Amino acid sequence: MEEEQMTDNEKLLKVIELFQTTLPDFWWSVGDCGVGAHASCGFDGDPGPNIKAGHPLDSGFHCDTSGGSPADALAHVYEQAIQHLDNETDRHPTEVFKPKDQAAADTLAEENHQKETLHDPT
Repeated sequence: MEEEQMTDNEKLLKVIELFQTTLPDFWWSVGDCGVGAHASCGFDGDPGPNIKAGHPLDSGFHCDTSGGSPADALAHVYEQAIQHLDNETDRHPTEVFKPKDQAAADTLAEENHQKETLHDPT
């Protein structure tokens, strides 16, 4: 029996749920236009005195797709945030934001890597 593919709407809802459960103190936004989809996310609050202007926890994470869906774009910024938090060395405030559902985060990251339509503008 073939595995059913998620629709873009189902994937978008899944990514929103991941933000709500694993990164509850992050804001996010997503949009769509004739060129593709766009998304951003970032820490919603004061990340602390060691975080200077331009630091990802200050400026956020961003994605513009070329023909991709809003779900793809939001999944990409989610993955950027998770990867940053996994690699962060100062550990403040990132210790609070480790994914609670690492398996779901890993699955989403793998699905996102398989997409060729994403373009990270940074």
